[in-house]
Amino acid sequence: MTNVITTNPIYIEAATIGVIMTTPLWIKKIVLVPNAHSDTATLKYWIDYPGVERVHKKSQAVATDANTLTSVGNFLAASTAATDVIHIYEADLAANIGTWEIATVVSDDAIDVLPGTFTVDASGVYSWKTYASYPLATMKSQATSSLGYELNFGGKGLYVPNLMVTAMSTSAVLYIYL
Repeated sequence: MTNVITTNPIYIEAATIGVIMTTPLWIKKIVLVPNAHSDTATLKYWIDYPGVERVHKKSQAVATDANTLTSVGNFLAASTAATDVIHIYEADLAANIGTWEIATVVSDDAIDVLPGTFTVDASGVYSWKTYASYPLATMKSQATSSLGYELNFGGKGLYVPNLMVTAMSTSAVLYIYL
């Protein structure tokens, strides 16, 4: 995830799908700079207050590659949906602790994620939480030109508890002004 934070003005530049921030932020403006006609971007957030998450504790799992977590047993499909956020908070392999990912494909025993930052682990015990995501904005550039699209929240801005991009056209860029 391109996650460039600048000052004066303060903004985040996002060019790919992924978790942008896991902490609260005030958004003043979001600008979609398209690469082609009808480029789109979808932004979402999740609620991570105690009690709203679905917890999977001490499950045998394998990080088969940077994008896949496979569990022993088939409980994942019933409890995880595409665009849910996955947070690994315990793992035998320390490199995977604290990982935040977005579920993209869910099967009976595996979750594919983006942006895909898992370190391969042939066999480990993992504890993770999944959170449902909620829509914040879907932006689409004009169908007849490549002009950008802007959402301006004015004043202090829009408060969100966290932020992620779950869909984005190739080569489009989002500028999120704080």
